[in-house]
Amino acid sequence: MMKEKLEEINRHISALSHTIKDTEEMMKDNDVCFIKKFPVSVERVQNPQPDPQMASGALILVPHYLGNLPFRVWKKMQDVVQNSESGDDLCSYTYTGNHT
Repeated sequence: MMKEKLEEINRHISALSHTIKDTEEMMKDNDVCFIKKFPVSVERVQNPQPDPQMASGALILVPHYLGNLPFRVWKKMQDVVQNSESGDDLCSYTYTGNHT
């Protein structure tokens, strides 16, 4: 299924490349000829492509990768942040300006 889609995309890319080359050649010609042929060129390019469909099984397992992310971050932060012992009366602390 993916090979078929890739082949189809490659065909569209090839067709678009040919359209670009043809347009470049027309631009090298006389300006009047280019303007006369321009509506036909616009019609060739106006080929809307449907949005690509995801193949089944192509999605990632979000719970596997992000399942318990807040907990894992919290656990890592415990290793980074050092606890300082403090008493029950937090109002008795004063700012001394010393950072150690």
